[in-house]
Amino acid sequence: MKQFYKGIYFLIIILSVSITWGQDCDEGYVPDCSGDGDCCPENWIGDGYCDDENQTWGCDLICYEEEWSDCASFPQIFVYPIQIFQELEQDDFSTVILTIGNEGTEILEWFISNQNDISNWLSLDTYSGFLNPGTLEEVYATFNSLDLDEGEYNTDIFISSNDPFNEQIIIPVTIAVFNECNDGDLNFDGTLDVQDIILMISYLLNDYYTDCANMNTDELINIQDIIILVNIILNN
Repeated sequence: MKQFYKGIYFLIIILSVSITWGQDCDEGYVPDCSGDGDCCPENWIGDGYCDDENQTWGCDLICYEEEWSDCASFPQIFVYPIQIFQELEQDDFSTVILTIGNEGTEILEWFISNQNDISNWLSLDTYSGFLNPGTLEEVYATFNSLDLDEGEYNTDIFISSNDPFNEQIIIPVTIAVFNECNDGDLNFDGTLDVQDIILMISYLLNDYYTDCANMNTDELINIQDIIILVNIILNN
């Protein structure tokens, strides 16, 4: 489908590029694709509004590739988060919500294209779906550390869709399995140091949660936990 769209727009470019050649425009402006001699603001290209032959101000910019997505009608997928990290004690489980949405103007069809290759410590409650424009779906990803040794395990979730400009999204997934959790020892090396501070900052910025980083037992990871960890390290 993506090649189909590109083929159509390639023909448009072939027909219009010779027309735009030779037009001189001031800095910040580009030749109009219609060949009528107009110059249009360059920042109108790819700004989220369609600038074709029907544009209100008479600026046809459809011969510029960055403008294609502004004028085509198609589904547009978005996924959050773009990566998943979880820490689990042995023989435990947890669930993370993976949000899939459709920001486009057509129905989105999505599916997990590597379902049979995902590690068995990770399972999803659904592996495919359809989304109307402007809607989203929450997929529950469950981590299970049963029978896993201590260490870090990695896999990927491949999300394929009929979005012509984003046909596959890869979500890296990591699970860190530990036996016992010592507060602040986020890399499980038995000591508290600057590496643990860096990891805690990363957890805060990426919305990760683990009991090991919850220094004040408020079920949150925030700046207070970082301050407590820094003070413990400085006082040792």
